[in-house]
Amino acid sequence: AFDRGDLESARRENDGAIQLKPQDDAAWLLRGHIFRKDGNIPGAIEAFAAALKQNGESEEGWLGLASALHEVERYDEAVEAYDRLLKIHPRSIEAWIDKGAALHARQDYRGAIACYDKVLGMRPERAAAWNNKGAALLRLGDEPGAARCIDEALHLDPDFYDAIANRVVLCRKASRHGETVLWADRALRIREAPWLWVVKGQAHLGLGESTLGMKAFDRALALDPKSQEARSGLSKAKLLRQK
Repeated sequence: AFDRGDLESARRENDGAIQLKPQDDAAWLLRGHIFRKDGNIPGAIEAFAAALKQNGESEEGWLGLASALHEVERYDEAVEAYDRLLKIHPRSIEAWIDKGAALHARQDYRGAIACYDKVLGMRPERAAAWNNKGAALLRLGDEPGAARCIDEALHLDPDFYDAIANRVVLCRKASRHGETVLWADRALRIREAPWLWVVKGQAHLGLGESTLGMKAFDRALALDPKSQEARSGLSKAKLLRQK
């Protein structure tokens, strides 16, 4: 039922399985996944913790617990869970990448980079690790280093949305308006986001293209009517058009 997306039936079946065999860690793991899919993150955390009481070496259990903790911004506990997992499975690529993401969220960018370097030492073809390392370097102000990492991610996966979005940020920081527009368009073809339309609009203003800027800001506001950046940008585009 869970694989079909029928969460209600899956929950009923899972309740029965846990009543019959409360020591079955697989049943508790499934409960964690059901709750997480249903948005019940506290319930998911309890379920994954219960699974780990039955099998403390479960990679799926520690990943599930850590990911759920990360989702509710309990980053310190998430990092502890990843560390517990990595003591048992030191070559878990997913755990190293996710631990890096939790450290990044905690603003420990150097710690995050160390995690991504660990991944790249084992799997240099892992585009997500290159991209995430680039994002952390960007936070540290190392834009040339960030650019090298993000370029490597895009070399490995040309349609990697997060890497394309980071390339947009790099171009904007360098005030390369034309490239910013090109990369923003590329990202927007994959997935729309209000901030991308705002950045694209600002780049059009930098190029003196008021009409294209207005269109971009209008689209940003259609997606996020509360965006002050988009509203401000639209006003500037209208002023530029009147000149």
